[in-house]
Amino acid sequence: CAPLILDKVMSGGDLAAKWIDKGLPSSDSVTDSEDHASQTTEVTGKARYFQRISEFFNDPTSIPLPRLTERQLAEVANYLVALSLGSPAVCYLRTQQRQSAGITLEMMDGAFEVASGFVTTFNKPESVAIVRLCTSSKTAGSHLDRILEYSISGNLQALLDEYFYLIREQEGLTSLRDVASHISDVLTIRASTAKVDDASTILKAALPNSVGRARFLRTHFAVDFAGQKLSTAKTSGRQINIRQAFNSPFRPFVLATTSIGQEGLDFHLYCRKIFHWNLPANAIDIEQREGRINRYKGLVIRQNLVKKYSNSLALAGNETAWTEIFRVAEEKEGKVQGVCEMVPFWHTEPEDHESEDQIRIERYVPLYSFSRDIEKYKDLQRILAYYRITFGQPRQEELILALADKVEDQSYEAIRDLLIDLSPIRFRHV
Repeated sequence: CAPLILDKVMSGGDLAAKWIDKGLPSSDSVTDSEDHASQTTEVTGKARYFQRISEFFNDPTSIPLPRLTERQLAEVANYLVALSLGSPAVCYLRTQQRQSAGITLEMMDGAFEVASGFVTTFNKPESVAIVRLCTSSKTAGSHLDRILEYSISGNLQALLDEYFYLIREQEGLTSLRDVASHISDVLTIRASTAKVDDASTILKAALPNSVGRARFLRTHFAVDFAGQKLSTAKTSGRQINIRQAFNSPFRPFVLATTSIGQEGLDFHLYCRKIFHWNLPANAIDIEQREGRINRYKGLVIRQNLVKKYSNSLALAGNETAWTEIFRVAEEKEGKVQGVCEMVPFWHTEPEDHESEDQIRIERYVPLYSFSRDIEKYKDLQRILAYYRITFGQPRQEELILALADKVEDQSYEAIRDLLIDLSPIRFRHV
């Protein structure tokens, strides 16, 4: 509650007083759910915390503080600096504030809701382990101190600014309350359970008389898309789509896909690595799968634009960094003669074509030693190049086979005359 008390001392704290008098945000009220006991405990804890904030804010002299030495005062000052830089509530309040001229009660409710979601996330065992591995031993005595160090080193402020910008546009969320609820739901997703097979279950399926029992694996980051929906910790009545949860700056960041990845799904906001669980029958299916993470304002696009134009930003007023980055990129790339409107939102050329550190979509294919998939993958890679030449033509597979027979040993340059260019994007390199 120190930031609120400082706000009261420095500026009167009228808005903070109104927010406290309004009471605990209604979204955190208790609802019926199958996990009622744990949810009640969580909400009760928030209620006690909110009550304590209210008491201390209204009467700061009631805070049981000892007389502090100069060294302790310096430590308190450093802690408040860390809190202002790494607290999820403070960071998200700043993110919302960038959208208007001042702070409103709705923004404070949103900050409280998002921060509550971060509490749930950071208290998970797997999150505790990650935070411990990524922070120094100097903060070994406090999980909260480690969280602040983790958030500052990972630039939580920039993360929330980017995520806020993306989901407002891509999910069509207009109100600040809807955005805060979306982020909170993503942060509070419960661990799911996946059914897995082992030797006994496989034998049971093959041999009716064999003994086998289904096994279930509890998962935290990896989620089976077939389930379609996930419950949030806030209430079992609130469901969030797995696609929405995946398109967040929180784990996982790798798409492992089979043929289901060929459907019209978007997994591109925070993913540029795709793991092909199996090899498709033809190269066209590879293009379809990888198209799931190669889409409008995808991670690859944003990372390349930041690399090229981050030094050209000149923010003014309430303009966000991402609005400015795409404005600069459109001015320098999209308005070039002969380039369509897909640039730079769907495609941008890397800064250095020769560099080994190019930011691009990464494809991973498991190839086991002495497997037939090794040769199959080589054929798919070769045919994929022909497919891109014949894109948009009828009876593509027959044309690909004909090309493969005629130009088996020739390079792409040797068959450029066969190319029918249907691409809306053209680049000329000097």
